[in-house]
Amino acid sequence: LQFVCRILGVLEIYLAAYFLDTPFSFVGAYLLASVTVIINLIFVFIPGSVGVLESSYAGIFMLMGQNPAIGTSIGILRRIRVVFWSA
Repeated sequence: LQFVCRILGVLEIYLAAYFLDTPFSFVGAYLLASVTVIINLIFVFIPGSVGVLESSYAGIFMLMGQNPAIGTSIGILRRIRVVFWSA
C-alpha cells in the first residue's frame, strides 16, 4: 500500500504539471516526489510545513530550468487536495 501511495503521488505531480501545460516527464515527477519526502524530514519543525513545499518546489523547478511559478502552483494544488480529503 505504501508503494501504491507513492506511485499515486508521482502520478498526481505528473498530472498537475500536464494540466498546467508544463513539459514534465514521469521521471521528473518521480524525482520531485522523492525530494518531497526528504524535504518533509528536514523541515519537520515547521508546523504543517506551511510554505516549505511550495518554496522548495519553486526552487527545484528553477534548478531544472522550468518556471518557478509552476512549481509553486503544483505545491498549492497538492495542499488543496490534502485540505479536500481532510474535510
